[in-house]
Amino acid sequence: MSKTRWVTTLSVILVWAQIGTAQQSKVLVKVNGQSITAADLEFAFISRRIPEELRESVRERFLDVLIDKKLLAAFLAEKRVEPNKAEVDAQVEALKRAIKTRGNDPAKVLGPLGYTDQALRNEFALPSAWRTYARLVIAKKDISEYWEQHRSEFDGTRITAAHIVKKVKKEDGQTFNGAIQQLEKVRSDILAKKLTFTEAAAKHSDSPTKTRGGDLGSFRFGGRMPPEIDQVAFQLQDDEISKPFRTRFGVHILTVTKRSPGQLSLEDVRENVFKALSLHIQHEVIRKQRESAKIERTSKAAS
Repeated sequence: MSKTRWVTTLSVILVWAQIGTAQQSKVLVKVNGQSITAADLEFAFISRRIPEELRESVRERFLDVLIDKKLLAAFLAEKRVEPNKAEVDAQVEALKRAIKTRGNDPAKVLGPLGYTDQALRNEFALPSAWRTYARLVIAKKDISEYWEQHRSEFDGTRITAAHIVKKVKKEDGQTFNGAIQQLEKVRSDILAKKLTFTEAAAKHSDSPTKTRGGDLGSFRFGGRMPPEIDQVAFQLQDDEISKPFRTRFGVHILTVTKRSPGQLSLEDVRENVFKALSLHIQHEVIRKQRESAKIERTSKAAS
């Protein structure tokens, strides 16, 4: 674990240690009988530095992440995949040393939070176990195939794209559905050559880019653009127009106007390709686990 991450983790624990424990044990969700508590959710908020005033708006998203972790842990346990014990123990001991260097007693800080040595190991065990599983199931040919399918995401390719966006103030289904329908109609009109993409952007987009035809400029995958835009843009062919998709800004359609191929080889970026494929497999595992999972939310968790 990097020094920066250690500092963040330690800061979270020290802040969390100061929070009252009266309601930390409240169960918000049960996943196949396993509890997610108020403490788990609060810890997630603090670790991601979510301000108090924003927590209600992201509550469900964070609960979903915690649910996914429970499902992933169950999957790995079923597969009998073990974390790297030496790696996990080293992380636990390093955290304790970091607490001591700040003049605190690890037992007094961690004990009231329920963080026994085993609980701490469990905290670090999931990512370690997943790395073990990924190394077992991902073969060289899998990396090569993923590279071929997603080459432009890794080889330094730059694309120039334009978009049309309908901003959505409230994240409710009715508002988003209305924006999606609007942009489906706009997309149909462009494909039918009733107007150009540039004309449609000037007429329909809610973004300041409307004055320049929706131009987003040039960018690489994983650079300055939101990940949702990257994911759509780098899967498009030149001049193809995407179907409507959502970001935190609203609903978009997008087209790629120019592409400059990159020069990096698979060997240059093999580790990055492995990590991306590992994450893709993890998402698929969680999706399948959710299909059969028994997920019970309390009224408070659903509010």
